Formats: sequence, structure tokens, C-alpha cells
Amino acid sequence: MMASLLPNARLVVAIRNPADRAYSHFLMYTRHYLGVPSALRGEPVSFFIKNEATGEVNYIAKPGIGGSLVLGTDAPTSNSEWRYLSYPPDPADFDTWIRSEIERSGGKPNVRDTSRAHRIVYEGFYSTYLKQWLRHYM
Repeated sequence: MMASLLPNARLVVAIRNPADRAYSHFLMYTRHYLGVPSALRGEPVSFFIKNEATGEVNYIAKPGIGGSLVLGTDAPTSNSEWRYLSYPPDPADFDTWIRSEIERSGGKPNVRDTSRAHRIVYEGFYSTYLKQWLRHYM
């Protein structure tokens, strides 16, 4: 542990506005490059999908090209109206997604949940993570 090696260390914490940080991550994952070749070809992918019939927005682990249909087995429901979000997404899609993600997770950060969707929402809950650090230095 760092605290045992540097017990008198002073910690400096720089934080961002949590809402700006979450929205920035949402944008990044609606226009994400899977490596240098895809970036050079200008082929970003999206990890977010939207049901055109219901307006529901979900994170999906298997990315696709913005605007394209989500294939049957990758879609969260059998409804064929799921499409990958294109960049830039409608800010209302972010609002829809983050509200459903908070509801799904019970509204509390879980430091053991390392999923990308959980991190987008909850890494801005700085006190949860700072408490872990301060436990070692207080």
C-alpha cells in the first residue's frame, strides 16, 4: 500500500464537475475508436443503442457503427427498432440513459462494479472513492 511506503504523503485531489464528466464519457463512447486503424479510417463505433419505438437508451458491450441496426441476438429485446447512437447524440438520450442506469443500480455507487456503464455514472461520486484513500492516511 502507498500509505505504508509514504505515511506522511500529502494528497492533492483534482476533480471535475460530475455531470460534465459523465456526459463527456457518454459522448466518448458514442464516438469511440477501437484502435489506430479504425481511427485512421475514420470509423468510430458506438456502445450505446436506442430503441426508436420506445426511446429507451442502453449501454451495450458489443459496439457498432452509429445509425446501424443492432442485430437480433445483441439487442436487449426482440424489438427490431434498436439502433446504435450516432455522434453527436441528442442530450436527451444521455438524460434517458443515465436516469435508467441510476434506477437499475439502486442509485448507489459500488466500488466493486467495474463495468463501463457503472463507471460512467458513478466515478463522479468522488466521496465514495476519496473515503477509501483517506482511510489509509487519517
